[in-house]
Amino acid sequence: MCGRTACTLQKKSILKACRYQGFSGKVTPQWKDVNVDHTYTPSYNLAPSQSLPVLATISTLDNETENSVRSVCPMVWGLVPFWHKGNPMDTTYKTFNCRADGIREKPSYRVAFSKGQRCVVLSDGFFEWKKVNGQKEPYFIYFPQPKKLSMSERKWTSEEEEFWDVDGEWKGPRLLTIAGIYDIWKSPKDGHLLYSFTIITVDASNEMKWLHDRMPVVLNGEEAINMWLDSENVSPEEALTLLKPTENLEWHRVSTVVNSSKNNTLECVLPLRESKATPKNTITKWLSTSKRKTVKNEDKEQSPSKKIKSELD
Repeated sequence: MCGRTACTLQKKSILKACRYQGFSGKVTPQWKDVNVDHTYTPSYNLAPSQSLPVLATISTLDNETENSVRSVCPMVWGLVPFWHKGNPMDTTYKTFNCRADGIREKPSYRVAFSKGQRCVVLSDGFFEWKKVNGQKEPYFIYFPQPKKLSMSERKWTSEEEEFWDVDGEWKGPRLLTIAGIYDIWKSPKDGHLLYSFTIITVDASNEMKWLHDRMPVVLNGEEAINMWLDSENVSPEEALTLLKPTENLEWHRVSTVVNSSKNNTLECVLPLRESKATPKNTITKWLSTSKRKTVKNEDKEQSPSKKIKSELD
């Protein structure tokens, strides 16, 4: 469940996309490279053991700093518990997801959660696979995007990113914000620190059950993000109330080229040529009720998809 994501923005754009309301206006997070050997590189196809940007607060990253300023920190995907012995990278493919209902019991996660080491994982979206006749069909899932920015017709380039910052307001893609927890492992040999995280999952929403029975916890909106990151004022018990499915997502089917994490091309996130996005209230309604009128043959051949808002305007 949620074992692949995409994050393609450059560092400066990620910081701009993560601006938040402070006491005296909009605040841009700091960029903090917490891992010396694991840095962030934009990619259409990111897998566990690689680095993704995550939001965290300085007060939890550094216990000596009494400060709640947010930082964007590239961390290794796949939580390595502080008590792990041996090669830390051996665990990443076992701990890239954490079930919400086990977060307070599982040894790998309970200490990090109880200490308030909560983070928000940033991405363009995540991939999920649906089993159809013994085959797995990949889909790309993401937030609804601003007008004129289509996730299903992407042709973004790094040169365009500078035009998405308009008078201090981010007009570029809306990043998906996923709840996670992180831990800090210390090497017994040289004392270097490794920051790593896991994505929290829950039962799928009614909207997403057709695709998979589980989904990541998507924090939808600034209030939810604030609560999740504010471990000083929001207790673990209160934070647990945020761990629920969300309905506000869109998706389209993509090429099986994404099946291999070695492939890092635009084809990973674009819709299949033969499976273009279909309008809302057609395929989606057909899937949800047996009383739906007969649809056209060409609609039957298409995979369930949501047409993004910009295409409907």
